[in-house]
Amino acid sequence: MNKDILKFCNNNEYMNNILKLFTEDFFFEYNEFSPKEKRIIVKAIPYFYRIWYYSSLVDNTPLSPSNFINLQVQDKFGEKFRVVPIINPIYKNRTLKEFKYEYKLFTIDNHPVLEDIKLFLEYCSPDVGIDESGLLLEEERNKIINKLTFKEIFYVTFLTNIAYELNLIKKMPSIGTYRAMQNLNNVNEFFSLSKIEQLKKIVAAIISNASKILLQSFNFDRSTFSKKALFELFSNSQNLNEYSYKIFKKFNIDIDISSLSELLFKPISESEIYKIPEERFFGIALSVEFSFIMDAYLLTPLGHYLQFIQPIYNNRFDFLFSFEQLIQADISNIPLIKLYFIMANGFDITPLGKEILLDGNSPKNEFQRLIGTIDFKNIYEEIINYVEPEVSIDDFEDDYAEVLNFEDFKALKKEIENAHKKE
Repeated sequence: MNKDILKFCNNNEYMNNILKLFTEDFFFEYNEFSPKEKRIIVKAIPYFYRIWYYSSLVDNTPLSPSNFINLQVQDKFGEKFRVVPIINPIYKNRTLKEFKYEYKLFTIDNHPVLEDIKLFLEYCSPDVGIDESGLLLEEERNKIINKLTFKEIFYVTFLTNIAYELNLIKKMPSIGTYRAMQNLNNVNEFFSLSKIEQLKKIVAAIISNASKILLQSFNFDRSTFSKKALFELFSNSQNLNEYSYKIFKKFNIDIDISSLSELLFKPISESEIYKIPEERFFGIALSVEFSFIMDAYLLTPLGHYLQFIQPIYNNRFDFLFSFEQLIQADISNIPLIKLYFIMANGFDITPLGKEILLDGNSPKNEFQRLIGTIDFKNIYEEIINYVEPEVSIDDFEDDYAEVLNFEDFKALKKEIENAHKKE
């Protein structure tokens, strides 16, 4: 069955042509940048591809690449399977030339993340070099990254965090260097569990880790970001714009996650800062940090890596604006990882997620479901023939863009926390 599904995907003209859209749109804009700028963009490829994969190809419709591909797999083979096309950049003479896509199958019984955790733990035996924070050293990471399903630096970080959270690895006492090793008894116990139990433990570890990070950054609202509250968040498909608005409204903080796609990270002077209302400045700073944490530590692990949720970005991915935004952030010395993870507008629980997150029950909401008989040829033609309204980078800068100096973020956040402590 697994080979049949992969063969179906590889031979599916509509699926493969949808993936070609990423290649064509990427290189159309990428080729206009300088060699120095291209080096910055190349590092962001897996992250921008992920956002594109869950973004609507026709604004405000359920027609994302992920939904288009997996609806066909579900229609042909049933709900027990999810497919993710993994992007592989192809270089010739150190120059990026094209992309190849490899379909990867996700099931409860044969889950790539479980395979990767096993491979990661084997690599940590007898021990592995880590930095002061406990993450793998760059040279260690480079030895394993190309063997994993997702060849991303953050995916290695994800596996490392999960291993620590589940006590599968532990730091070794040492002088002058940092090493980690397997906690062998816990590793054996973990892999003696059923696949469902293993995956549920991974979900619990993700929730626990995300809760800690959210509480460190937003400790004025401990109940909302508790493990219990986050488990409840993923007990149903969600509109995350509404979710974030309700959270921060309690504290009279103006936060608008949906506007982050229009945020230009460019240097600003002190005189320009004062033109932005203080409340708005606070809202922007909190929006960026909240969006990053939610995506990096919850939505991407549960969605892209595990395929238990399907993130929803309502609008088309804008390649030119995203590249310009990245270049501006680099000039401004803003951590580029803040642009690699942007919270989606919402998410659906996938059929795999129903088994793990909902114990086999169906979610109350389902935002991207297509009802009735689906004509995938017509859907494909609608996507291909869609003409997006043209908006230039100057239009964004003049009419929509907000600006933010990350240098002031920690001070602003501290001020907010102190203000709420006094209330």
